[in-house]
This record gives sequence, structure tokens and C-alpha cells, in this order.
Amino acid sequence: LTIGNGAFNECKGIEEIKLPVQTTRLGSNFISGTAITEILIPKGVVKCGTNGNNRGPLDGAEQLKKVVFEDGTKEILGNICSMGSSMIEEVVIPSSIEKIGMDAFEDCKYLTKVDIPENVIEIGGGAFAGCVRLNEVTFHDNVTETENAEGEKIPFSLTIGNGAFNECKGIEEI
Repeated sequence: LTIGNGAFNECKGIEEIKLPVQTTRLGSNFISGTAITEILIPKGVVKCGTNGNNRGPLDGAEQLKKVVFEDGTKEILGNICSMGSSMIEEVVIPSSIEKIGMDAFEDCKYLTKVDIPENVIEIGGGAFAGCVRLNEVTFHDNVTETENAEGEKIPFSLTIGNGAFNECKGIEEI
């Protein structure tokens, strides 16, 4: 199931949306201008659209406070939550996540804390850039090895991309 760009744009009466498990693509600004305060992103979402300003599916959802990624999700897509008009205060990242994409949470100015699960091996460039109120980032280091595509055990390593936490002025300790 593909949801197109601006699909529910300015549908101010929509307060809740339950995305079907078959959802694979979310278009840019698809809930812009709605009254939705919380959304669950299904694990089957593997593609998201961006507009000309690299704003993603949740851009313009000015009432959105909480974003939950379904357990079983492996990757948080780049630009999925990036938004200049963001009011997102909380993101729930399940332990199944292995990668946080480039600019995934860029400019989520009201986000104050993030818990990076132990299985994350990559945080893309600019993933949390511009999250100026972000003051608590928790990394879990109890995983010492992981498996490659062939199922072989390999040492665990975490890659943090360029500018991943750029302008996160509230972070004092990691």
C-alpha cells in the first residue's frame, strides 16, 4: 500500500490514523495540517517521499507529539520525521532497529531524549541535527557481536555519520 504525497493534507478533522500493516511507502507531508497527535509507523514501511526541501512524510503535522516505530522494524528511514514545523516530543525506537537513516529526525526541535537500542549499528548523517532541545541520548553497549548477511559472527561496531547530532546544544554527556 502506497500513501501519496499530501494524501490527507489539511484534513483538520482527522485526529487519529491507523496505517495498515501492508503500508510500504509514505508520501511527503501525508498528514500535514491534521489533528493527529500520535502515529504508529508499520514495520513494512520501506520507502518515504520527500518534498523539494527534503521534508518527509510527517512534515507539517503540527499537532504530532509522539511517533512510535513498530516492533520488528529494522530501519528508520531517512527524512521520515524531519520537519521544520515539528512538535514531536517523543519517539519510540524498538530494539529491532539496526539503522537510523540520514536526517531521520532533523529539526525535531521539541525532542528532548532518545534511547538508541543496542542493535543499532548505523546512525546516518544529520539524523538528529537541529534537535536543539535534545539533552539526553542513551546508547546501550551490551552487544559485543552481531551477524553479517551470511550469519557469521562479527564484532559489533557503531557508525555515527557526519553531523548526526549537529546543533544539539543541550547534550552535555553521552
